[in-house]
Amino acid sequence: MSKQVLWLDNDVAYVTPYKEALEEADYCVTLVRTVGEAGRRMHENPYDLVILDVMVPTKSEEEEKVYPPSDTDSGTKTGLVFYRRFRQEFNARQTRVFVFTVILDEGVKKEFLAAGLPLTNFATKLALREEADFLERIRTIMSLSGT
Repeated sequence: MSKQVLWLDNDVAYVTPYKEALEEADYCVTLVRTVGEAGRRMHENPYDLVILDVMVPTKSEEEEKVYPPSDTDSGTKTGLVFYRRFRQEFNARQTRVFVFTVILDEGVKKEFLAAGLPLTNFATKLALREEADFLERIRTIMSLSGT
């Protein structure tokens, strides 16, 4: 049975090769571009893994009510706020979380760590340019306990 993955990233073109690599490795990947859609999907389906970009701009007034610019630092911490909102659900379902982003500011990284995400669950898109390296990191995360 394939592992279910929810991937929140607004740069679909960039992550498509990684998504395809996951699918070839027997993961079923749902790629969403907005936090609103990611939240809806979280309520509808159980996921084994959630991959988060940190900087995902809100796309509507409705999203900004749930993810206000004051909480997300005008979109630069939306993935962090999403993680905090769903952390209990991730823990209850034993869902792994992987932060995969262009730039990982040390301050944001510390906030994720304080919220309970293990240090092994972070990578920049520049550090994992090769799909094989990305898949190896995913396999490592999936083999660890906790989110």
